[in-house]
Amino acid sequence: MISRVTPAVFRLIISIVTICILQLSFPYITRGSYEMRYPHQTQHAGNAGNGADFEAALPKIERMLSQQNTESPSITLDATDPSIDITPSSNKIRVEPAVINPFHIATLGSEVGGIIEKICCEPGDNVQSGQVVAEISKRRYDLNARKAKEKIDYFTIALHRADQDKAIKSKLVNMDAASLMDLSRAEAEAEIVEHRVAEAKFEYEQALHDLESAKVKAPFSGVVVARLKEPFEVAPPLEKLIVIADVSKVYAVANIPATMSPHFEKGAAAVFKTASGASYSGTVDRIEPSIDPKTETRKLYVLIDNPDGKLQIGMVGALVAE
Repeated sequence: MISRVTPAVFRLIISIVTICILQLSFPYITRGSYEMRYPHQTQHAGNAGNGADFEAALPKIERMLSQQNTESPSITLDATDPSIDITPSSNKIRVEPAVINPFHIATLGSEVGGIIEKICCEPGDNVQSGQVVAEISKRRYDLNARKAKEKIDYFTIALHRADQDKAIKSKLVNMDAASLMDLSRAEAEAEIVEHRVAEAKFEYEQALHDLESAKVKAPFSGVVVARLKEPFEVAPPLEKLIVIADVSKVYAVANIPATMSPHFEKGAAAVFKTASGASYSGTVDRIEPSIDPKTETRKLYVLIDNPDGKLQIGMVGALVAE
Protein backbone atom coordinates (compact mmCIF):
# COMPACT_ATOMS: atom_id res chain seq x y z
CA MET A 1 0.00 0.00 0.00
CA ILE A 2 2.84 2.36 0.85
CA SER A 3 4.54 1.57 -2.44
CA ARG A 4 1.54 2.95 -4.29
CA VAL A 5 1.97 6.45 -2.76
CA THR A 6 3.22 8.79 -5.45
CA PRO A 7 5.95 11.37 -4.69
CA ALA A 8 3.44 14.24 -5.11
CA VAL A 9 1.06 12.74 -2.54
CA PHE A 10 3.95 12.05 -0.19
CA ARG A 11 5.09 15.71 -0.41
CA LEU A 12 1.46 16.76 0.22
CA ILE A 13 1.35 14.73 3.45
CA ILE A 14 4.69 16.20 4.56
CA SER A 15 3.40 19.73 3.87
CA ILE A 16 0.22 19.15 5.89
CA VAL A 17 2.23 17.86 8.84
CA THR A 18 4.58 20.85 8.56
CA ILE A 19 1.65 23.31 8.56
CA CYS A 20 0.25 21.70 11.73
CA ILE A 21 3.64 21.98 13.44
CA LEU A 22 3.92 25.61 12.33
CA GLN A 23 0.50 26.49 13.81
CA LEU A 24 1.47 24.90 17.13
CA SER A 25 4.86 26.63 17.17
CA PHE A 26 3.62 30.13 16.33
CA PRO A 27 0.67 31.04 18.57
CA TYR A 28 -1.34 34.19 18.02
CA ILE A 29 -2.91 34.94 21.38
CA THR A 30 -5.14 37.88 22.33
CA ARG A 31 -6.07 38.44 25.97
CA GLY A 32 -8.04 41.61 26.68
CA SER A 33 -5.89 44.55 25.57
CA TYR A 34 -2.61 42.52 25.65
CA GLU A 35 -1.45 41.03 22.35
CA MET A 36 1.64 38.84 21.81
CA ARG A 37 2.86 37.98 18.35
CA TYR A 38 5.96 36.89 16.48
CA PRO A 39 7.05 39.34 13.79
CA HIS A 40 7.41 36.64 11.15
CA GLN A 41 3.75 35.60 11.61
CA THR A 42 2.72 38.44 9.36
CA GLN A 43 3.84 36.26 6.47
CA HIS A 44 1.44 33.37 5.64
CA ALA A 45 2.01 30.39 3.38
CA GLY A 46 -1.30 30.96 1.66
CA ASN A 47 -4.27 28.70 1.12
CA ALA A 48 -3.10 25.19 0.29
CA GLY A 49 -5.84 24.21 -2.04
CA ASN A 50 -3.88 21.57 -3.95
CA GLY A 51 -0.55 19.79 -4.11
CA ALA A 52 0.98 22.38 -6.45
CA ASP A 53 0.16 25.20 -4.01
CA PHE A 54 1.83 23.26 -1.20
CA GLU A 55 4.88 22.67 -3.33
CA ALA A 56 5.09 26.43 -4.05
CA ALA A 57 4.64 27.28 -0.36
CA LEU A 58 7.11 24.68 0.93
CA PRO A 59 10.28 26.82 0.44
CA LYS A 60 8.65 29.68 2.37
CA ILE A 61 7.70 27.34 5.20
CA GLU A 62 11.26 26.00 5.38
CA ARG A 63 12.63 29.56 5.56
CA MET A 64 10.18 30.42 8.35
CA LEU A 65 11.19 27.30 10.27
CA SER A 66 14.87 28.28 9.92
CA GLN A 67 14.07 31.73 11.31
CA GLN A 68 12.42 30.30 14.44
CA ASN A 69 15.74 29.89 16.23
CA THR A 70 17.20 33.22 15.09
CA GLU A 71 14.39 35.76 15.57
CA SER A 72 13.39 37.08 19.04
CA PRO A 73 9.72 37.73 19.72
CA SER A 74 8.59 41.31 20.29
CA ILE A 75 5.79 42.05 22.77
CA THR A 76 3.41 44.93 22.07
CA LEU A 77 0.97 46.13 24.71
CA ASP A 78 -2.42 47.09 23.29
CA ALA A 79 -1.99 46.88 19.54
CA THR A 80 -4.71 49.48 19.09
CA ASP A 81 -2.52 52.02 20.89
CA PRO A 82 1.10 51.72 19.72
CA SER A 83 2.17 54.47 22.14
CA ILE A 84 2.72 51.97 25.00
CA ASP A 85 5.50 49.37 24.69
CA ILE A 86 7.06 46.89 27.12
CA THR A 87 10.64 45.82 26.42
CA PRO A 88 10.99 42.19 27.58
CA SER A 89 14.72 42.45 28.36
CA SER A 90 14.47 45.43 30.75
CA ASN A 91 10.73 45.22 31.57
CA LYS A 92 10.50 49.03 31.23
CA ILE A 93 7.39 50.80 30.05
CA ARG A 94 7.75 53.42 27.33
CA VAL A 95 5.00 55.99 26.75
CA GLU A 96 4.84 58.29 23.77
CA PRO A 97 4.19 60.92 22.75
CA ALA A 98 5.11 63.04 25.77
CA VAL A 99 5.04 66.83 25.35
CA ILE A 100 7.02 69.41 27.32
CA ASN A 101 4.90 71.97 29.20
CA PRO A 102 6.09 74.91 31.35
CA PHE A 103 6.16 74.69 35.14
CA HIS A 104 4.21 77.97 35.35
CA ILE A 105 2.58 80.02 32.61
CA ALA A 106 0.68 83.30 33.00
CA THR A 107 -1.06 85.76 30.74
CA LEU A 108 -0.44 89.27 32.10
CA GLY A 109 -2.64 92.34 31.89
CA SER A 110 -3.28 95.59 33.73
CA GLU A 111 -5.98 96.05 36.36
CA VAL A 112 -6.63 99.48 34.86
CA GLY A 113 -7.45 100.45 31.29
CA GLY A 114 -5.97 103.05 29.01
CA ILE A 115 -3.49 103.61 26.20
CA ILE A 116 -0.50 101.27 26.17
CA GLU A 117 2.51 103.52 26.70
CA LYS A 118 5.23 100.92 26.26
CA ILE A 119 5.93 97.19 25.97
CA CYS A 120 9.28 96.52 27.61
CA CYS A 121 10.13 93.06 26.27
CA GLU A 122 10.01 90.82 23.23
CA PRO A 123 9.19 87.10 22.84
CA GLY A 124 12.19 85.06 23.93
CA ASP A 125 13.43 87.66 26.45
CA ASN A 126 14.16 86.50 29.99
CA VAL A 127 12.42 88.50 32.72
CA GLN A 128 12.85 88.58 36.49
CA SER A 129 10.15 88.49 39.12
CA GLY A 130 8.83 92.04 39.70
CA GLN A 131 10.27 93.40 36.45
CA VAL A 132 8.06 95.89 34.58
CA VAL A 133 7.08 94.33 31.24
CA ALA A 134 4.47 96.88 30.09
CA GLU A 135 3.02 100.26 31.08
CA ILE A 136 -0.39 101.87 30.65
CA SER A 137 -0.53 105.66 30.34
CA LYS A 138 -0.66 106.79 33.97
CA ARG A 139 -1.28 110.55 33.80
CA ARG A 140 -4.97 110.22 34.67
CA TYR A 141 -4.21 107.92 37.63
CA ASP A 142 -1.49 110.27 38.83
CA LEU A 143 -3.98 113.16 38.82
CA ASN A 144 -6.51 111.06 40.74
CA ALA A 145 -3.90 110.27 43.37
CA ARG A 146 -2.96 113.93 43.78
CA LYS A 147 -6.62 114.91 44.05
CA ALA A 148 -7.21 112.30 46.76
CA LYS A 149 -4.16 113.55 48.67
CA GLU A 150 -5.46 117.13 48.62
CA LYS A 151 -8.81 115.88 49.89
CA ILE A 152 -7.07 114.26 52.84
CA ASP A 153 -5.28 117.50 53.65
CA TYR A 154 -8.54 119.49 53.45
CA PHE A 155 -10.49 117.22 55.79
CA THR A 156 -7.54 116.92 58.17
CA ILE A 157 -7.61 120.70 58.63
CA ALA A 158 -11.40 120.61 59.01
CA LEU A 159 -11.10 117.93 61.66
CA HIS A 160 -8.56 120.01 63.57
CA ARG A 161 -10.94 122.97 63.59
CA ALA A 162 -13.90 120.76 64.60
CA ASP A 163 -11.91 119.43 67.54
CA GLN A 164 -11.06 122.98 68.60
CA ASP A 165 -14.71 124.00 68.36
CA LYS A 166 -15.74 121.00 70.43
CA ALA A 167 -13.19 121.90 73.12
CA ILE A 168 -14.41 125.50 73.25
CA LYS A 169 -18.04 124.39 73.51
CA SER A 170 -17.12 122.06 76.36
CA LYS A 171 -15.49 124.92 78.31
CA LEU A 172 -18.46 127.19 77.69
CA VAL A 173 -20.83 124.54 78.99
CA ASN A 174 -18.76 124.28 82.15
CA MET A 175 -19.05 128.07 82.51
CA ASP A 176 -22.79 127.92 81.80
CA ALA A 177 -22.11 130.09 78.73
CA ALA A 178 -23.32 127.47 76.25
CA SER A 179 -25.95 124.80 76.24
CA LEU A 180 -25.46 121.06 76.07
CA MET A 181 -27.17 121.19 72.67
CA ASP A 182 -24.35 123.35 71.31
CA LEU A 183 -21.77 120.89 72.67
CA SER A 184 -23.59 117.94 71.07
CA ARG A 185 -23.62 119.69 67.69
CA ALA A 186 -19.86 120.35 67.94
CA GLU A 187 -19.15 116.73 68.85
CA ALA A 188 -21.30 115.44 65.97
CA GLU A 189 -19.54 117.75 63.51
CA ALA A 190 -16.15 116.50 64.68
CA GLU A 191 -17.22 112.85 64.19
CA ILE A 192 -18.53 113.57 60.68
CA VAL A 193 -15.28 115.24 59.66
CA GLU A 194 -13.28 112.37 61.16
CA HIS A 195 -15.18 109.87 58.98
CA ARG A 196 -14.56 112.06 55.93
CA VAL A 197 -10.84 112.02 56.66
CA ALA A 198 -10.92 108.19 56.78
CA GLU A 199 -12.87 108.10 53.50
CA ALA A 200 -10.37 110.45 51.83
CA LYS A 201 -7.49 108.23 52.96
CA PHE A 202 -9.22 105.20 51.44
CA GLU A 203 -9.70 107.04 48.14
CA TYR A 204 -6.05 108.05 48.17
CA GLU A 205 -4.96 104.46 48.77
CA GLN A 206 -7.15 103.30 45.86
CA ALA A 207 -5.72 106.01 43.60
CA LEU A 208 -2.16 104.95 44.46
CA HIS A 209 -3.07 101.32 43.72
CA ASP A 210 -4.45 102.30 40.30
CA LEU A 211 -1.34 104.33 39.61
CA GLU A 212 0.89 101.38 40.49
CA SER A 213 -1.32 98.97 38.50
CA ALA A 214 -0.55 100.96 35.35
CA LYS A 215 2.81 99.14 35.50
CA VAL A 216 2.47 95.46 34.51
CA LYS A 217 5.04 93.39 36.38
CA ALA A 218 6.17 89.79 35.99
CA PRO A 219 4.85 87.64 38.85
CA PHE A 220 7.76 85.22 38.54
CA SER A 221 11.03 84.84 36.67
CA GLY A 222 10.70 83.27 33.25
CA VAL A 223 10.76 83.79 29.51
CA VAL A 224 8.36 85.84 27.37
CA VAL A 225 6.33 83.44 25.23
CA ALA A 226 4.09 85.90 23.37
CA ARG A 227 3.31 89.61 23.04
CA LEU A 228 -0.38 90.16 22.37
CA LYS A 229 -0.55 93.99 22.10
CA GLU A 230 1.53 96.83 20.71
CA PRO A 231 2.29 100.33 22.08
CA PHE A 232 -0.40 103.01 21.57
CA GLU A 233 -3.18 100.44 21.35
CA VAL A 234 -6.19 100.77 23.66
CA ALA A 235 -6.23 98.22 26.47
CA PRO A 236 -9.36 97.78 28.60
CA PRO A 237 -8.90 96.62 32.21
CA LEU A 238 -7.47 93.08 32.45
CA GLU A 239 -6.77 92.99 28.70
CA LYS A 240 -4.23 90.26 27.82
CA LEU A 241 -0.90 91.86 26.98
CA ILE A 242 1.97 89.42 27.50
CA VAL A 243 2.41 85.69 28.14
CA ILE A 244 5.38 84.51 30.21
CA ALA A 245 6.40 81.00 31.27
CA ASP A 246 8.66 79.60 33.96
CA VAL A 247 10.85 76.94 32.32
CA SER A 248 13.38 76.49 35.14
CA LYS A 249 11.37 73.31 35.62
CA VAL A 250 9.13 71.66 33.06
CA TYR A 251 6.47 68.99 32.90
CA ALA A 252 6.61 66.09 30.47
CA VAL A 253 2.92 65.36 29.93
CA ALA A 254 1.56 62.15 28.42
CA ASN A 255 -1.68 60.17 28.33
CA ILE A 256 -1.38 56.68 29.80
CA PRO A 257 -3.93 53.84 29.93
CA ALA A 258 -5.70 53.79 33.29
CA THR A 259 -4.48 50.22 33.83
CA MET A 260 -0.85 51.40 33.69
CA SER A 261 -1.23 53.96 36.53
CA PRO A 262 0.49 51.70 39.14
CA HIS A 263 3.70 51.88 37.10
CA PHE A 264 3.75 55.69 37.45
CA GLU A 265 3.03 56.32 41.13
CA LYS A 266 3.66 59.77 42.61
CA GLY A 267 7.37 60.23 43.29
CA ALA A 268 8.45 57.39 41.00
CA ALA A 269 11.46 57.95 38.74
CA ALA A 270 10.90 58.48 35.02
CA VAL A 271 13.05 59.55 32.07
CA PHE A 272 12.08 61.83 29.18
CA LYS A 273 13.84 60.86 25.94
CA THR A 274 13.98 63.14 22.93
CA ALA A 275 13.99 62.09 19.29
CA SER A 276 17.73 62.78 19.18
CA GLY A 277 18.35 60.32 22.01
CA ALA A 278 18.99 62.78 24.85
CA SER A 279 17.65 61.71 28.26
CA TYR A 280 16.38 63.87 31.14
CA SER A 281 15.54 62.36 34.51
CA GLY A 282 12.51 63.44 36.52
CA THR A 283 9.90 62.25 38.97
CA VAL A 284 6.17 61.67 38.67
CA ASP A 285 4.52 64.79 40.08
CA ARG A 286 0.90 63.75 39.69
CA ILE A 287 -1.61 61.72 37.72
CA GLU A 288 -5.02 63.20 37.09
CA PRO A 289 -7.67 61.17 38.92
CA SER A 290 -10.27 61.48 36.16
CA ILE A 291 -10.27 59.06 33.23
CA ASP A 292 -11.05 60.17 29.69
CA PRO A 293 -14.08 58.03 28.75
CA LYS A 294 -13.21 58.11 25.04
CA THR A 295 -9.60 56.92 25.33
CA GLU A 296 -9.66 55.37 28.84
CA THR A 297 -6.46 57.25 29.64
CA ARG A 298 -5.20 59.51 32.41
CA LYS A 299 -2.92 62.52 32.08
CA LEU A 300 0.53 61.98 33.59
CA TYR A 301 2.84 64.82 34.72
CA VAL A 302 6.56 64.17 35.18
CA LEU A 303 8.50 67.09 36.73
CA ILE A 304 11.99 67.67 35.31
CA ASP A 305 14.61 70.24 36.34
CA ASN A 306 15.60 72.43 33.39
CA PRO A 307 18.25 74.89 34.64
CA ASP A 308 19.99 75.26 31.26
CA GLY A 309 16.73 75.61 29.30
CA LYS A 310 17.48 72.76 26.89
CA LEU A 311 13.96 71.42 27.23
CA GLN A 312 11.71 73.84 25.37
CA ILE A 313 7.95 74.17 25.41
CA GLY A 314 6.34 71.90 22.83
CA MET A 315 9.20 69.41 22.48
CA VAL A 316 7.95 65.87 21.83
CA GLY A 317 9.56 62.68 23.09
CA ALA A 318 8.85 59.59 25.14
CA LEU A 319 8.58 58.77 28.85
CA VAL A 320 10.21 55.64 30.22
CA ALA A 321 9.30 54.31 33.68
CA GLU A 322 12.40 53.45 35.67
